Amino acid sequence: MALRRIRTNRRKGRGMAIAGIVLGACWMVLLAIVGIVGALSQADRGTTGPVTAGGTVPAQDLRVGDCLVTLPEGETKTVKLVACAQPHRAEVFTSFPLPGSRFPGADEVDRRGAGGCLERLPLNVGPTRADDYEVHYPFPTEHSWSLGDRQVHCVLSARDGTLLPGGSARAP
Repeated sequence: MALRRIRTNRRKGRGMAIAGIVLGACWMVLLAIVGIVGALSQADRGTTGPVTAGGTVPAQDLRVGDCLVTLPEGETKTVKLVACAQPHRAEVFTSFPLPGSRFPGADEVDRRGAGGCLERLPLNVGPTRADDYEVHYPFPTEHSWSLGDRQVHCVLSARDGTLLPGGSARAP
């Protein structure tokens, strides 16, 4: 449109109009590439829920049975998952909601998360194997709580720091 007006009114600015068109096209291509890369890096889940192809998911989308490439540290927004048939660093063994509508404070959420996960560990891996594992528990922050996140995800890893073998750590 601008090129047509410039031509009919014999005004300057043809170069700027062409530069605007080229830059706009470049931005569209860049956004498309970012979207495609983002879609390809997400974990794929089978029809019953387990991860079939590794990739990233938002931390609040973790599910029981998910296997993690690395342990979540600090305020984690995304985690990288792998199919559990492969060796992995950690595994989500259970999750539970925290009660209440108001954020109880980081210390209280931490206390409830630790207690709830440690209480549930022997029920999931068996009482004789519980000492083989270390427990981690990504929990809601004040910000994620305000968005409706109330889940504590209980994650186990080998106490000695080694990779967990393919399969599940759940008690047979």
